[in-house]
Amino acid sequence: MRRIFGFALFLIIFSAIYGLLNAYVTSQFFNIFGISSKLWFYIIFLTLTLSFPVATIIETLLGNLVTRILYTIAATWMGILFISFIVFLAYNVISLFITIPGIIVILTISAITIYGIINASRIHIIDVDLKAPFNADFVHISDIHIGSVHKKDFMQKIISKITPLKPDAVFITGDFLDGPHKYGPEVLKPLDQIKAPIFYSYGNHEHYVGDAKINNVIKHTHITPLRNKVTTFKGIQIIGVDDSESRTNLKRTLDKLKIDKSKYSILLYHRPAERKAAIEHNINLMISGHTHGGQIVPFNLLVALMFRPSRGLHKEGSLTYYISTGTGTWGPPIRIGSKNEIVHYRLRK
Repeated sequence: MRRIFGFALFLIIFSAIYGLLNAYVTSQFFNIFGISSKLWFYIIFLTLTLSFPVATIIETLLGNLVTRILYTIAATWMGILFISFIVFLAYNVISLFITIPGIIVILTISAITIYGIINASRIHIIDVDLKAPFNADFVHISDIHIGSVHKKDFMQKIISKITPLKPDAVFITGDFLDGPHKYGPEVLKPLDQIKAPIFYSYGNHEHYVGDAKINNVIKHTHITPLRNKVTTFKGIQIIGVDDSESRTNLKRTLDKLKIDKSKYSILLYHRPAERKAAIEHNINLMISGHTHGGQIVPFNLLVALMFRPSRGLHKEGSLTYYISTGTGTWGPPIRIGSKNEIVHYRLRK
């Protein structure tokens, strides 16, 4: 009940902010092109504001090629909206001092959008070298968001990047699937090309998908879900904990698990939080995602307020931790100021 209330509150706040942004950007476009029609303003404003929630509902209910295209267009507009908002703000400030032709603003928005789409289509390998009492290579992917935008072809692209690395194991730290869409076993078929074991901890989006749908998809793969569990792989403890908004969830869960503090431990936890709990249980390496590195500037600044740090490799006491910017995108298939990444951990004596 608490989760439903929280999600409903999020939708109300999101819809209000999204509506205000669309109103502002639409009015700015009208000013630049000298359009004064109030009727067209309300038609365009309402269409843009409702596009994403309506496309999401239709895609959830029907789930076919047409609805996927509509959803992708609506999600892309969300990204263009954020870009337009920032550009128009800058334009209005600069216009106080110098005159800028409206066409320059439109070209700027278009150029940034094209760059963001191209940037989001690329996947980068991030090599991370760590000291350990053994030699091993692990691959970490997170926040792929397989759903309406990312499908089997994107999954294949990820796998083609992973296989040459020949990892000993692959770790997935949540938000693997995205929302209540229709999933067939074929969407994860490319995973068969990875011969190493795959360990998977749940993120917040797995709660939206539901256990039944997730189980129905991953049962056709060799993925091992670690839902508040500990397993041993080549003498290494691999710990997976389900994501939670609770600030004490990780501590409560780790307290219940039988963790051998004398063994090297790797913790898979979607949300980069509660590091003190990981230190208390002598975790050596904690890997997370969730933040997307902000995905689109200036959201990196907002994310940094909620999670410090919000990306990259860090150390706190005896704990080494890495926060991935994500292997895919959520919502807009656009990245500005961040990148899709596959993390390659090279642990060496």
